[in-house]
Amino acid sequence: MRAITQIKSEVGSALQDRWHRHVYERPSGRYRRHLAAAILDDRFSECSGKLVDDGVLILPAYFDAPAVQAMQQDFAAAIKDVPLTDKDFAPLPKEVLSRSVAIALVAVDPFLTSLISYYWGKDILLAGFSGSRIEPSRAEEYGAFQWHHDTKRKQVKIMLLLSEVAPVGQRMDYIPGTHPIYHRFSGYEDTRFTSDYVRRFREPVRCAGPAGTVILFDTNGIHRGNRNAGARRDVCIFNYTAGHALFPLPPFHPELIRKLTPEQRRILRLSGR
Repeated sequence: MRAITQIKSEVGSALQDRWHRHVYERPSGRYRRHLAAAILDDRFSECSGKLVDDGVLILPAYFDAPAVQAMQQDFAAAIKDVPLTDKDFAPLPKEVLSRSVAIALVAVDPFLTSLISYYWGKDILLAGFSGSRIEPSRAEEYGAFQWHHDTKRKQVKIMLLLSEVAPVGQRMDYIPGTHPIYHRFSGYEDTRFTSDYVRRFREPVRCAGPAGTVILFDTNGIHRGNRNAGARRDVCIFNYTAGHALFPLPPFHPELIRKLTPEQRRILRLSGR
């Protein structure tokens, strides 16, 4: 009886995996064509093509100085009482989305969400949010600071830099072209890679830039953070899927909600509330 149950479980898992890969993760060419035709921004074709081809796209200083200053102030207010861990790391409270209109607006930026929708080839949802302050540290490899892919397969993240990150600083490195790889894994250890392994691929992209820089990337691609003596890194991360792996979001500021279009409300999972 146990053997039959195990077989049924394995068959069910295989069918679910097949659906996930060939239905959920597969972009619609028709959706992409219609979306691209509706975008008037001259940058869209080049940017969307690079994101699709490489799995990563860097938009240096995407947000202007006044917007960055507003976000930095709200970030600093939200994290000032958060103690550092023994790794000189402080997590940003998710409730910053309830207090900061400036930061929350990043989640529905029309150009960025259009790029992510094009990449997915279908409607997207904000699946989660996080942020952190990383202080200078000795060089060390652990957790996300070693070569890895995320465990939820295809997702796209907006990484917003709110402090300047130098190419030799506490940046993220991303191996372009590794995002379509289907990784088989049964546990956390299977998602980590050695430096020797990643040398078979293209040279890493150093995800650095001034405050206000945006990095879009597919978390299924091989990437890593870097801990070193480089300057403090303040970062916000917005995570998008086509409906899979949705995590709770805090309430958004009423001022933000009043500004939203119906499409932006849908992306923030506010429809019907």
